[in-house]
Amino acid sequence: MLSPATALALLAGSSAPGTGALAAAVFIASATTVVPQLLVPLVAARAPAARRARHVAAVIAGLFTGIVAARVLGGLVWEAFGWRVVFIGAAVLTAVLGLATALVLPDEGLRHTGPLFAGLVSLPGVVRRSPDLWRACLRQAGMFGAWSALWTLIALLLTGESYGLTTATAGLFGLFGLAASAVAPLAGGLVDRFGAAKVVRSAFALAAVSVPLFWLGGHVMWALFVAAIVIHAALVASQIANQTLALTTTSTPATANTAYVVAGFAGGAIASALAGSAFSHWGWSGVCAVAGVWLVLGWVATSIRR
Repeated sequence: MLSPATALALLAGSSAPGTGALAAAVFIASATTVVPQLLVPLVAARAPAARRARHVAAVIAGLFTGIVAARVLGGLVWEAFGWRVVFIGAAVLTAVLGLATALVLPDEGLRHTGPLFAGLVSLPGVVRRSPDLWRACLRQAGMFGAWSALWTLIALLLTGESYGLTTATAGLFGLFGLAASAVAPLAGGLVDRFGAAKVVRSAFALAAVSVPLFWLGGHVMWALFVAAIVIHAALVASQIANQTLALTTTSTPATANTAYVVAGFAGGAIASALAGSAFSHWGWSGVCAVAGVWLVLGWVATSIRR
């Protein structure tokens, strides 16, 4: 039911007469685009314990490949045919992938799981009772926030006075992030072998290196190339490690995954909003500062054991 709802919302957005109708359509599409996050706990529950992170990594690799590839393809289509065609294409792809997923996944039938919102009601208690889950949520909020701040505003840098690229050319920049998705299988193996904590520490170290590279990229293009690969590698590794930890740290993995996803996207949304304001006041340096602060907050806030 979710994929058809998303497809219909995207079609409605393609024909929106104004920004109000477009915002409503995007809101509905965003609220129903949760199928990838449902697949992750499904795969984790069925994977062998010794290889769970590798299986989670395969799903997350597909997720991030789709995110980055969609930005590249969307930029090219927008430049050639306009933004409405982007929405129509997204609706068609969503419908096709939703049908394919329904055909491939096993039919488990309906199961009684208690009241509809029982998981949401119990969510604060689950996070409070699990320091590992709480730590995974905050760390991924910091990592995803830093990535969102940089990756959302980089389009303004590339199409602005510094580089003056077209929308389509700026969209091709996402191919550097696509290359970093190859890190997912490696990260999954490292989590299974050495544990999530070591992988997360390494990911934060990579992200910390990428921030000054992004700042330098405000003046020289090669630094942006390197920074894009590094930040995506850090994000993918952190996502695999933190989400594997979130799914295995409690007896209610679905509720834990909900907390984890909400925390990550909340961190990304808030950081993007702050980065937009920083860009208007201080330019690209302000965006890099927001990303750096977000990384520090995500790590320091979880460095003290509760």
